[in-house]
Amino acid sequence: MVLKELEQLDDSSSVYKLIGSVLIKQGLLEARGNVTKRLEFIQDETDRLDKNIRKLENEQDVKHKEVRVRTRVNRSPYRSDSFTSISGHWTKADVAQSLNKT
Repeated sequence: MVLKELEQLDDSSSVYKLIGSVLIKQGLLEARGNVTKRLEFIQDETDRLDKNIRKLENEQDVKHKEVRVRTRVNRSPYRSDSFTSISGHWTKADVAQSLNKT
């Protein structure tokens, strides 16, 4: 928006820059250059942060998949340490027998 306003000015226009509580006269070309550099800086920072966010989201997805796989393995009825029944623990023979029934 500021850059558009500066582009509409003719070369004889006066531009002032606020430094502290003082307005200082600045050349039009210098003002356009400063605004352009600030916009480039903001765009570069936005791109860098977006890239960082995508990297973190990818890492999060990998960790989420690892947790899902570990949870699935830990709940597997085929693991010897996860055989439980209402009355207590199943034996491997109980599990083998129930698998043979299906």
